[in-house]
Amino acid sequence: DENKDLFYSALDDLFQKIPNYDVKILLGDANAQVGKEDIWGTAIGKESLHSVSNDNGSRLLSFSNSANMCVTGTIFHHKNIHKLPWVSPDGQTRNQIDHILIDQRHRRTVMDVRSMRGAECGSDHFLVLMKLRQRLATTKRNKHKVEDKINFEKLKTLNLVDTFQIELNNRFAQLDNEDDNLEEQEDIETKWNTYKTTVKEVAKKVIGTQGRNTKKPWFDEHCMEEVEKRKKAKLKWLNCQTIDKEIYRQQYIVASREVTRFLRKKKRDAINNSLQKAENDRTKNNAREFYRTTRFFKQGFKPRTCGIKDNEGNVTNERARVLEIWKQYFEDLLNCEPTDEIRETPADEQNVTLDDEENTTDEPTFGEVQKIIKNMKGGKSPGEDGIPIEVLKSGGEAVQKFVYKLILKIWKMETIPSEWNEAVVIPLHKKGDKLQCTNYRGISLLNTTYKILSKLILNRLNLREVELIGDHQAGFVKERSTIDQIYVFKEIVSKCWEFQKEVHALFIDFKKAYDSIKRDQIWNYMKDF
Repeated sequence: DENKDLFYSALDDLFQKIPNYDVKILLGDANAQVGKEDIWGTAIGKESLHSVSNDNGSRLLSFSNSANMCVTGTIFHHKNIHKLPWVSPDGQTRNQIDHILIDQRHRRTVMDVRSMRGAECGSDHFLVLMKLRQRLATTKRNKHKVEDKINFEKLKTLNLVDTFQIELNNRFAQLDNEDDNLEEQEDIETKWNTYKTTVKEVAKKVIGTQGRNTKKPWFDEHCMEEVEKRKKAKLKWLNCQTIDKEIYRQQYIVASREVTRFLRKKKRDAINNSLQKAENDRTKNNAREFYRTTRFFKQGFKPRTCGIKDNEGNVTNERARVLEIWKQYFEDLLNCEPTDEIRETPADEQNVTLDDEENTTDEPTFGEVQKIIKNMKGGKSPGEDGIPIEVLKSGGEAVQKFVYKLILKIWKMETIPSEWNEAVVIPLHKKGDKLQCTNYRGISLLNTTYKILSKLILNRLNLREVELIGDHQAGFVKERSTIDQIYVFKEIVSKCWEFQKEVHALFIDFKKAYDSIKRDQIWNYMKDF
């Protein structure tokens, strides 16, 4: 009784916080038999299955009166079999203990409430259906058409790779001949769109699109047939009005037992197959699929989060509003404005300048582009264009040469396609409240061809890295790991302790350091120390 009092007290506190204009619906198995007593007033109707309320029913009705709600299952006239949400396994005890409550203000929006005996899922409870006619102010929204994803995973099949490569080579060889005559007239945007469109057309033709992932891959048509047999057995038992009713009940019990046993075996076999697949992936050194499977079994099911909190802490599930909150969050995070307290850095310390002769660099070669494509890691998510690096690796020399000519044209004209200025930002949850934007880390998915151009520029910058970056910098420098810096710091502390010298170390954990801090100002303050 104490737990029941605490539950209804907490429920009442929760309802007090809900605005009056909101539609409040409460439903569940309260184990409450609601009677027809006049003392409860408008909280109940005259169509309840029971005449007298039990203890749980009295508690539910007391809450209904205090929250100004009504039990909708007692309002509408139906046969008794359509008022029953629960029948005991022996078929003798029948109670109306599952209820749907709605606030009195919206009582007239309820059109009907009844039990649906045909909806069968192996439970001793029946589905309770409420028909609601609610007027909602809606705005017309254009539906965003989601483009079918191409199943590039099939490129791991050798026969399909050969077909894909031949088809791409034929298409791009033809485009290459056309470009010889229109090289000067064709702009970068047209050349980029030609590449993207051609690759997608060939991929859809040869590879095909990827279907939607099923929630339960083990629940196939055979499972549906078994469940349907159990449903028919239950309806046969419920609709029987002769002395054979007990026989049909026993048949339903046997059928339910067999279906449950069959589904459990089906699910167990699917789990064993997944574990066997993980073992095969480990043997074949397919780390990506191996860790994906093990992570699923380790973390278990995680419900998808659709809503998000705004700056005031209010949760919203509206798609447009959620996107606006994420947009504002990343704009504030990545577009940091300098504060008034930032000191000016002397002009001779702001940037490193190079002589004009040193500042020149050679144009990229086709061999350099091929080497970058070969060394890029596979299995990475593509950008907005949806074309992964596997296409360039498996497409052959013709498509690689087309990409090289595109990059060379960009190099000479010093401009990039407009789509390369866009990135798909994916928020990944780190820890804490999933409804809080600050508990996510954003990653940007960039177009693969843009990554090739970036790698070309990076390779040229790395040639000047040794002469421009001193030994004091460890971060983002090749072959200078964190372990080495920890060792150096321990040696400094040890020697200072040995020779009785003071050592001052400053550890600062900057929030969102990579995107927001002003590094030149850090140098200024360090000089002051």
